[in-house]
Amino acid sequence: MTPVIKKRILQGVLMVLLLAFGICLGSYYGYTRGYRHGEKISNAWWIQKQSRYYDADEVQQKRRSQNFDRL
Repeated sequence: MTPVIKKRILQGVLMVLLLAFGICLGSYYGYTRGYRHGEKISNAWWIQKQSRYYDADEVQQKRRSQNFDRL
């Protein structure tokens, strides 16, 4: 093999490795961004659900509608 061919092969391998590294890094970054976004939305949904559940007026209205205060 001539030195020119070896240099071309090494450049090709290096480019493939850099491309693979960039793809892996981008996938990891995108996954973590998506995970954090989903976690934030889930937490907001859960907090909203709990605040609605523990709202005293709604609980009293629900109990009155189910006739828990009647004999």
